[in-house]
Amino acid sequence: SLQNLASIQAGVLTREQILGHGVSQATIDRLIGTQLWSRLSQGVYLAHALTPDWLSLAWAGTLTAGPGSAVGGRAALHLAGVLNDEELPISIVQPAMSHWHQGSGWWQFSRTKVPFRTVGDLPRLRVERAVIDLCAREPHESVNWVTLAINSRRASPRSLREALAELPRHPARRQLAEILADVGQGAESPLELVYLRDVERAHGMKPGRRQVQSGGFRCDIYYEEGLGVELDGRRGHEGV
Repeated sequence: SLQNLASIQAGVLTREQILGHGVSQATIDRLIGTQLWSRLSQGVYLAHALTPDWLSLAWAGTLTAGPGSAVGGRAALHLAGVLNDEELPISIVQPAMSHWHQGSGWWQFSRTKVPFRTVGDLPRLRVERAVIDLCAREPHESVNWVTLAINSRRASPRSLREALAELPRHPARRQLAEILADVGQGAESPLELVYLRDVERAHGMKPGRRQVQSGGFRCDIYYEEGLGVELDGRRGHEGV
């Protein structure tokens, strides 16, 4: 039913969906005119009188952009449980040949020639592709995006390398390849990457063992001489 569809889509419906369920355009106009529904974009409606929440806006963005579109960027990472913040505007990614849509305070539309896969009932980019895209737009934040995704267990160095391989013209390709190589050695945060590069390598030190479990605690870096290095706060120091 139309009610079930609205429930699945966070209250958002398209004109085609509504007409397809036997509701006339005159009824739609009356619902909008009496403010029982609201219009979010051309042909996309919110089937209640409440202020649209973030999830409703995410649905409305993909439905506005049309078939093949997906939530991307930070919004995709939020839907995957990597980020907590519900930020606006919501990034909407479209296939290259799709109709161009002007952005707004709610949505930021972009088109790409590189095919992408989506997941979820609300189509979103896979975590790996969202991270690689964010690194292209914000190369100075690449370390943060990569370590955030890996620490969330929603991506791995290998899956990120595979996603990068699909984008041969990525503007931060060399930088990302180096970051992923270092993360593959066990560095799990921006600070741990800085330590690996600017302390161990810069001073010719023998690499320590990373993420060592001992007695129920984990140490960022452990050296055979008995020295433990903790770079990310108190974790690993309790019980010492």
